[in-house]
Amino acid sequence: MKSFKEYIKESGSIDELMLSAKRSSKNISRLNMPQLTEKNTKNILAFLDENGVKYKKETVDSLKLKFAQANFHKDKIEALVKNIDKVKNKIVYITKDNYVLDGNHRIISLQYLKKSAIVMRIDMDFDKLIKLFKDFKQVEYKESYIMESSLSRLWTKIEAYDVGSISAFRGEFKRSENMTRTKELLAALLTRGYSVTQVKGSYIENLGTPKEKEVGEVSFFVADHKKSGTLRQDLRRLGAKYDQDSILYVPHKKDAMLIGTSKRDTAWPGMNKIEVVGKAKFGQALGKFFSRINGRVFAFESMENVPLPDHIAGLRGMHATGNRILKEAYDAECSEKI
Repeated sequence: MKSFKEYIKESGSIDELMLSAKRSSKNISRLNMPQLTEKNTKNILAFLDENGVKYKKETVDSLKLKFAQANFHKDKIEALVKNIDKVKNKIVYITKDNYVLDGNHRIISLQYLKKSAIVMRIDMDFDKLIKLFKDFKQVEYKESYIMESSLSRLWTKIEAYDVGSISAFRGEFKRSENMTRTKELLAALLTRGYSVTQVKGSYIENLGTPKEKEVGEVSFFVADHKKSGTLRQDLRRLGAKYDQDSILYVPHKKDAMLIGTSKRDTAWPGMNKIEVVGKAKFGQALGKFFSRINGRVFAFESMENVPLPDHIAGLRGMHATGNRILKEAYDAECSEKI
């Protein structure tokens, strides 16, 4: 197997860099990683001083640094690569054994560009330091921090790109069937190159009818960060394939709309009908994410960015499934027009 450094030297692909970084990481959840923010630098260093832990500022070869957490967001890396001069001088905390504590996306961006990194090296190995930081009352681990960060990223995408939301869940299917449909839908979205965030929450199916039902579901928030201009068409076709009442589509800087994608009599707003629902508005309460569309409440309890498969075989399988689903959706639409 190629080493992490060999992958970077030989490949110009951010995807391959992310795959290799994940394989070599400690695979620790971000929830268990300390959030060492720049505004808290004084308190962090004071805590280290109190515990007799030495530290020093250095400039190091970014390729020598390793990752503890395994989740990376491609769109964030791409944005940092484009604007690296704005962040390259920000200090990243690392351990004695070269693990990054916070600032993972900045480091992987510097690695992609083969640039050095300015770091604060803490003279303690990763495992011991993580345990020590558990006693630091001013370090942030809370899920609300992750949620706020996720909300901020979603809002950034809404401000910059065409975005939308779609699910493959239907109330009449068993959860195992719904999860199979969800995996197929995800493969199709990733194959098209979109930025995808998984959102777990609930939705009212067959609104205003005797069959009205609240469905707990997995949805996908999708951003056309490559500005391909095909998001509306793809969401509409996929919504029809999975017999969704509607898909949500928000053109850049324009009003959000629900587009009907089901022929069922109970489906709202109806096949190919468009219901303009206004500007996207979001609020937050107790770690939950809420949006209100046409009087309906969607309570999104959690969200996480969806990474690509962590090995080449997985990527090939994803693309095979994704291309099959996209073709089926396209063929179904064409047959309707004949």
